[in-house]
Amino acid sequence: MRLSKLILLIFTIFILPSSCAPRLRTLAEIDTQMGKDRIIDKLGKPISVKGVIVNKFNQKIEVWEYYLYERSTPSFGCYHTSDFNHSYKVFWLYFLNNKLVKVREATGWSKAVEDDIYQTKFD
Repeated sequence: MRLSKLILLIFTIFILPSSCAPRLRTLAEIDTQMGKDRIIDKLGKPISVKGVIVNKFNQKIEVWEYYLYERSTPSFGCYHTSDFNHSYKVFWLYFLNNKLVKVREATGWSKAVEDDIYQTKFD
């Protein structure tokens, strides 16, 4: 019985925090032109896919949303958006032809964001 409690304690301390949501510092490891698979390796799956906007240059821009947590070490377990003590920022990642072309902090989806995507030619 003691051994199973020890194993559970080790799992809780070492394994759970490593499977938590991505941290803000991980964003420094992201480069434009990375493929979606590499982004998922670094940040995990997105919280949501905002959609695809076809801009005036006939480019299909796909927007992924991530919550990146500012705290480097959780006090116990993972932080999630429902926790009362969370501290995170929301980012949008823009993809063209499955490659990252832009990262920006989310400011609330609006017509201005759509216009920015529509007016910008991404390389």
